[in-house]
Amino acid sequence: MAENVTNELLLEHLKRIPDRLTRVDGGLGDVMTELRAHKAILGSLVSSEAVRDGRIADISQRLERIETRLDLREAE
Repeated sequence: MAENVTNELLLEHLKRIPDRLTRVDGGLGDVMTELRAHKAILGSLVSSEAVRDGRIADISQRLERIETRLDLREAE
């Protein structure tokens, strides 16, 4: 089979490589753009989760103080 390979056939395949690389490079650029968008979304989700956790902690502290003032807390 190797003896059937000619220089013309090899040259034809080598000429196609730049086109394929261009398509791969373009696709990689699209993937990188999507990845940046996903990172931004993830960052905003983490940020909002941290804000929510802070609010829950504040409410929990306030509830503990209210229970303590009203003597509703059980002895620990």
